[in-house]
Amino acid sequence: MIAERQRSHVNRSDKKQPHMQDNITVSNVRESKDGVRFVAVGPNKKVAYRGSFLEWGTSKMPPQPFIEKGGKEGEGPAVELMERILTAPIK
Repeated sequence: MIAERQRSHVNRSDKKQPHMQDNITVSNVRESKDGVRFVAVGPNKKVAYRGSFLEWGTSKMPPQPFIEKGGKEGEGPAVELMERILTAPIK
């Protein structure tokens, strides 16, 4: 849900290079040092450096935020889905 929202907020370039939209991924479940489980959503390593230029802008380009905007928009539906999955009866 969050990845789809991020993809919808980034434009597709006409250059022959990996496109940001095609390289927004969701990681497997990970665990932080303090035991908190999470997944990472956003541009993968192929395009991450360009993602930061779009998100925060440069001296020659204004910011075009898609990571934070997509995260905020998709957070509610993602949390609702996780709650349904975690509270569903075991079959």
